[in-house]
This record gives sequence, structure tokens and C-alpha cells, in this order.
Amino acid sequence: MPDERMCALAVNAAFSIRRSDVALRILEGMRAEGVEVGALTVSVMAKGYGRMKQPSAVTELLNSAQQRNVDLDIVAWNSAVDAYTRCGQLDKAHELVEQMKAQKVHPNETTFNTLIKGAGRAGQIDAAFDYLSEMRRNACRPNHVTKNSLIDACMRVGLWDRAIEILDQMLEEESERKLALIGYTSVCAGLVKCGRETDALGLMSEMESKGVDPDPAAYSSVINSLIGVGNIDIAWNLFDIAIERFEDDEEIYATMVAGLCKTGKAKFVYQAAELLEHIVRIPWSVSPSLRTYTG
Repeated sequence: MPDERMCALAVNAAFSIRRSDVALRILEGMRAEGVEVGALTVSVMAKGYGRMKQPSAVTELLNSAQQRNVDLDIVAWNSAVDAYTRCGQLDKAHELVEQMKAQKVHPNETTFNTLIKGAGRAGQIDAAFDYLSEMRRNACRPNHVTKNSLIDACMRVGLWDRAIEILDQMLEEESERKLALIGYTSVCAGLVKCGRETDALGLMSEMESKGVDPDPAAYSSVINSLIGVGNIDIAWNLFDIAIERFEDDEEIYATMVAGLCKTGKAKFVYQAAELLEHIVRIPWSVSPSLRTYTG
């Protein structure tokens, strides 16, 4: 007879193909066959309903679990909180956290990170920082996931300076310096998309003074954003700076060639072709990331 773990895997597979009806039939079959429907199953079901944006199903699932006296662990509770935030029902997610506390289940870092991320997705920046304060009051230490979620929340509403402040704080933690580079890169690319190219390039220069050196991935991301908004001239300038610093870097070349080709404009496709004349003389030019353009 299959156990709960095997059935939970089947439930997850059903949700992966967006068949909540199949997942529900599996759940009913588990009950009929006497297979335990515990916290694991509730967690998988909640996540699935969240991905499918079915908040009422999440509520029904939790009510059923309560009626059957299912002992939900922190993972199951967090899955339900995540489901509500995915459905844009932040109030219900917060109510669930209060229920957790009432049942002596203490929220952890994942709980509050989920709330912060959900608030950010909803554009509720004040709520995101309120959850940060609540997180600290509950003796949960903000980590890099917390900070990245807050940075994303700030970027969504155009609070670029506040996002940079959080990144600067990350630099104070040696373990988060590499993650800070990714964050700075995202902010630079976001600034470009908002028409603030000068600020983006200025931030890239500041990064070096802060001890965070932009790598090929950072340059490629900003170059791609510049091309995406049609600022080809500045993209070329940044490309020249990047290549001077990282001689013949494959990722930077691939980004520039791909971006120029995607414009669909003859002038820029011709520039890509000229760039390819140089690329084909470089040994790595037959690698998968460039084969589309060189072959």
C-alpha cells in the first residue's frame, strides 16, 4: 500500500500539470484507503492551490485539516501562508500567522520572508517593512532572503535609494557580499528600464568604490537592459569598457550579439555581423551560447 509520502508526490505531480481535480481525487483516495493525510499532504496541497490561484480551496483545505485534528507543522503552515500571498490575499496570510501563534506554532524566518515577498509583489511597501519589524519582534533574524525581497519590493515601487541602502547593509556581512553584487546588478538594470541610464552607470562606478566589482554577468545584464530600451550607443560604450576589463569574455560578446540581433533592425544586425567577424577568431566562439550566431 502506498504511504503518505508516495501519495504526496502524486499530488504534487497533478498540480504540476495544473490538474487540481486529479490532486483532489488522490486526496479522497488516500482517505478511502486509510492512508494518513497529515501535514505533508496539507503542505503539498496548499502549495498547489497557491500556484493555481485558488485561495478558497486553501481555506477549505485548512478547515478540513482542523476538523480532522491534523497536527500541522511549521512547513505546512508556511505553505499555506505562501499560498495566500501568491493569491494576493495578504490579510488572510497574516491572519494565518496569528492562528499559528494561537496554536503555539512559532513563526520562523521563512514565515516572515514569505509575508515580505508577498507584500512586495502586491506593491505594499509599507506592509513589507512592517513585517520586517514584526520579524525582529519575534526574535527572527533577517537574512539575505529577507533583504533581497525588500530590495525587490523597493524596486517595484521605484524606491531606488532605499533599495541601495539595503544593499549597502548587505556589504557589512561578509557572507552576503557576493549576493550584494547580484542585487546591485538588478538595481542597475531596473534603473535602465525606468529611463535612468545615467544613474545606473553611476551606480556601477560606485560599486567599485564600495569594494563590489561588477563581473561579466553584471555588465551583460546592464548591456542587455540598455539594448532593450533602445539605447544602443550607451550599450556599445559599456560593452567597450567591459571588454577592456574582461578581455574576450564570452558572456559579454554573446549578450551584445544577441541583443543587436533581437532588435530586428538592419543597422544593428549588421553591427552584430561585424562583431561576429572578431568572434570567429576566438577559440571559444563555437561554444553553445554563441553557436546560434556563429553557425
